[in-house]
Amino acid sequence: MNIRLQFIVGMALVIAIIYVINKVRTGKVDLRYVLIWLFLGIVFLAFNFIPQLQIVISRAMGIASPENMLVFMSIGFILVLLFNMTVIVSKQTKRIERLIQENAILAGEIEEMKKMDKSGSRKNGSLE
Repeated sequence: MNIRLQFIVGMALVIAIIYVINKVRTGKVDLRYVLIWLFLGIVFLAFNFIPQLQIVISRAMGIASPENMLVFMSIGFILVLLFNMTVIVSKQTKRIERLIQENAILAGEIEEMKKMDKSGSRKNGSLE
């Protein structure tokens, strides 16, 4: 890879990692959701600055070209991220359903208490 392109890619990766860390630091994103992004950034930084690492890993995996290995790994990480987001959405959906049910129960109890309070105030008002 051209040294200029290697520098540009490296700087873009460093900026992306700093951006992600800043989002966690300011509390806009939870750390558990960005750990995989940080891991990916570090892995791609290593591949960017140590090109021989790509060659060694691609040969170990039986992939002819290091570029093909990067594409294969990228697709794999995207699938992992997609599955992770699916799990998160599923959990959130269940939590929302439970909150809706609890809200409905509490609203019913409040209405019941209001009815009892109204009927109790009439009895108290008629006794005086």
